[in-house]
Order: sequence, then structure tokens, then C-alpha cells
Amino acid sequence: MLGAYSLGDQSVLPERCEYVKEIFPLVGERWKDTAGLLSGGQQKQVEFARALVIRPDVVLLDEPSMGLDPKRVTTIFEQVDIMRKAGVAVLLVEQNARRALEMADIGCVLDLGRVFATGPARELLADPKLSDLYLGGRPAA
Repeated sequence: MLGAYSLGDQSVLPERCEYVKEIFPLVGERWKDTAGLLSGGQQKQVEFARALVIRPDVVLLDEPSMGLDPKRVTTIFEQVDIMRKAGVAVLLVEQNARRALEMADIGCVLDLGRVFATGPARELLADPKLSDLYLGGRPAA
């Protein structure tokens, strides 16, 4: 509910809370729990839900997978995809470039703060030079 503090019309709050509980079932399951008692991955879900409660057109995410174990990283990317499917445009800054590009429509790869490559994500993933230099090599066929 904290994410809704800026809503002008608080009468929509119950509907918005149900909306985020549908998108992130864990949030509904743990609704009455203190966020500080949740795992890092669960706290990320609460963060995402808090952002979506106002029904934004765009969400900006800065390194959402940072500091999480591989299983939680997978969960985070699944949840970013859920946001996309809910119609929210997601601007994602992520060091795990391959994972980010695999779900992106458009990508931009930076090198030392400068744009190295930009374009449709599928094209960036298919570029052998880009893959070798920035994406950890080409995936096994």
C-alpha cells in the first residue's frame, strides 16, 4: 500500500492492491508480513508490486538481480517479464546483459559509459563480436 501514497483517489486502492496480488501471488500470501522478514527475492517482489500499484506506463529498474543467488535471479527475470506482459514498459539496466537481451525488445550495450551497440535485442544477441566481447561468449547450440 506504500506505493499508493501518491494516488489522488484513494478509493481505487483496494482494486490496485488486488491487481498487484494477482500479478505477484507471493505478495498476497505474505500481505500482513513485515517486508524485513522476507528473503531478498521476496523483497524484490514487494518492490515491484509497490511500483505497479499506481499502474505506471513505465518502470525503471536498476540492477534488479544484483546480490541475488542464481535461482532468485531467474525469478526476478520472470517477474520482469510478468510486468511486461501486464502492459508496463520496462527500462532495465542490468549487468547480466545476455539475460536482459533475451527478454528485451530493444537493447543498448555500454562500454565504459559509452554506447557500444544498440538495436533490436535479437540482432544484438546474434552478433558474434558482441557476444564474445560483452555477453560471455556464444551460447552452446
